[in-house]
Amino acid sequence: MKFKKPSVGPAPISPGGGIGRSRGTPQWMLDWIANKGKWCLLSCGCKDAWDDRSMTILYRFGAKSTEIWCDRCQRFVLWVKWIEFTEYKDIAPAVIPDEPPF
Repeated sequence: MKFKKPSVGPAPISPGGGIGRSRGTPQWMLDWIANKGKWCLLSCGCKDAWDDRSMTILYRFGAKSTEIWCDRCQRFVLWVKWIEFTEYKDIAPAVIPDEPPF
């Protein structure tokens, strides 16, 4: 049996030693976040895609309101709130029953 002498300098890093350490956000996740869509609800009740390049947005400096041109109503309306994709496409949320099916 052979005993190794302990190293004098700092301890070596093992191959699995970096688990749990923050190494930054991977590039695929940054691309995925950048390509996610944004949808908004307008004061007229219409829903629109914020990333649409044809959307006309009117910002007023000093005011807290943002006006957006609604193609369906043919007028400028106020932005109300951000909405999710399921609300934009009118997809009903999944209903989870109180009792199991068995």
